[in-house]
Amino acid sequence: MEHAAFVEDYGAAIEAGQASLLVGAGLSAGAGYPTWSELLTPVAAEFEVPAMLDLPLQAQYIENKEGGRERLSEHLATTIGAVIPRPLVNHVLLAQLGIRDTWTTNFDALIETADRDFTVIERDADLVDRAERRRRLNKMHGSIPHGETQPVGGRDQLVLSQRDYDRYDQTHPRLWRLLQAQFLTSSFLFLGFSMTDPNFEAVFKIARLVTADKLMPHYAIMKRTSPADAMFDLRADDLRQAGIELIEVSEHVDITTLLQKLVARTRPTGLFVSGSARAPGDADSTDTDPYPTAAGREELDRFAASLGSRLALEGIPSIVAAGDIGAKVGYRFLSELEEYDPGRFILLRRRSAENVGPPSLRQGQIHFFGEQPDILRTAAFQHVRAVVVLGGGPGTEAEAKRALEMGMTVVPVGHTRGAAHGIWQTMSADLASHQVGQRPINQQQFYDLASDDPDTALRAAVDLIRVGLFLPPGEAR
Repeated sequence: MEHAAFVEDYGAAIEAGQASLLVGAGLSAGAGYPTWSELLTPVAAEFEVPAMLDLPLQAQYIENKEGGRERLSEHLATTIGAVIPRPLVNHVLLAQLGIRDTWTTNFDALIETADRDFTVIERDADLVDRAERRRRLNKMHGSIPHGETQPVGGRDQLVLSQRDYDRYDQTHPRLWRLLQAQFLTSSFLFLGFSMTDPNFEAVFKIARLVTADKLMPHYAIMKRTSPADAMFDLRADDLRQAGIELIEVSEHVDITTLLQKLVARTRPTGLFVSGSARAPGDADSTDTDPYPTAAGREELDRFAASLGSRLALEGIPSIVAAGDIGAKVGYRFLSELEEYDPGRFILLRRRSAENVGPPSLRQGQIHFFGEQPDILRTAAFQHVRAVVVLGGGPGTEAEAKRALEMGMTVVPVGHTRGAAHGIWQTMSADLASHQVGQRPINQQQFYDLASDDPDTALRAAVDLIRVGLFLPPGEAR
């Protein structure tokens, strides 16, 4: 499945509240935790069990030895409990998706450390005691908190051996039935699994057994081991037969990129207006770019007002801004709405002991944050999916660069000069590597952003903004 199609389809499922996530051991790689094979190896040697690819079967052979189950459980708990859970960037990105039900076969505490809003289901009985909370992390194979030497609920709670897998529906009846039910009502994303992962095989069994008039689409992100891996292709076909679309990645960093795009896709449908009007003689003005002249500043103000009017006509859900030019867009946007709604324009300001200067009209909402620009940008980007750039200087350029790095849509209106024109030039030089709304950019529309004609640039900006916000073309015109 193409990456862009996956981001659009699974992102829509998240928006609709019909998305679930199932996380495997691969997501913990790099966080200091041993692999399943590394955990088994010393205990297997102790009980003279040979190495094998079927790890649950190897664990079963250990368990069959006298004292094997106790020794393996003890080793597992003390080894995992000794590692301090330090979430990686992918854990942080998953937390930003806000998915209602996340499942994991992992024992470690990385996911709940990254996302403190979860109700953590560590035992089957917890579904009765803690099912009232909206968002859940279901630790379906057991849980080993940091600093502990025993699993939550005792060693029998861990799913280790082949017998544990075979009897899961009896030992964990609530979790098993809930997982089956969610396969019928949610789109699952499998993340952190490989084709040979025994945990994935166990859950994959559900997908094969589920029968319904209409199957929910499910997705699995996996890395191909080699270009000529015939078994990978055969398993991929098997997945598709069971309703699981495979999203293939060539490097693990591609997973981070996909998650960044999902986060950008599922943020509130807001637009951040980045930019400013620099006056002649400002500290950040340059000899090579005399923008703006006094007339140029007036032209920028007119463009900002026109953009606000057009965005109101287009039915854009909300606007966020942090400067004077953005405020001009937002105030005009509010004034053109058929019914005044202050929640549709948010003006972000730095927290300061000084009196609030302009813009300070009593319209929309004003939110105050820390004094550093990075804190303000972080706050702004939590409310939006796309950024439109008007004029501006180094601060504006930094905002646009950060938005691009986060996988967000950036629409630089080159017509407005300043940083916007510089960003437009940079993107134009390699337009194929950029996207708007996770889609290839319409070349003519992008070039029109730098048109000398303000109406042409305005039309192009609005059309690209709609795509960047994942709105249908022409809606609410």
